[in-house]
Amino acid sequence: MRRAGFTLVELLVVLVIMGMLTTVAAPWIRGGRRADDAAQQLAMVYRDARDAAIERGASAALAVDLAGGLYVVSISKPGGWEATLDSGRLELPADARLGGGRSGWAHVRFDPAGGIAGDRVTISDGGRQYEVETERWTGTIRVVRR
Repeated sequence: MRRAGFTLVELLVVLVIMGMLTTVAAPWIRGGRRADDAAQQLAMVYRDARDAAIERGASAALAVDLAGGLYVVSISKPGGWEATLDSGRLELPADARLGGGRSGWAHVRFDPAGGIAGDRVTISDGGRQYEVETERWTGTIRVVRR
């Protein structure tokens, strides 16, 4: 005679399927791009610019347009001119606001040893605010919720 209920294998299969569905559905449940996603994206741009400065043994600069989310990464070259390494637009939520910097732009410099100096950039949407925080001497880059 068979007892009513589920076997352990059946329960594990159901849990695995639910976990996979949750992973796939999470971006839609969250409602698309969020300020923390944009801050993580910007932190990655910071890391790429810092890595380029170290690898090339030259200063790199990051400029972020606070009005439109555009960014440009440049590297110094012998003779004083700069070449553009990367540029793009941050994927911002519709209600996001960028802050920091002066005159509509935030500027960050990366030295060949990995040090960082420059403006702080914040991204906010609704009641949440995130800052891409940098440690001047170690070059550590992280996103902090304020």
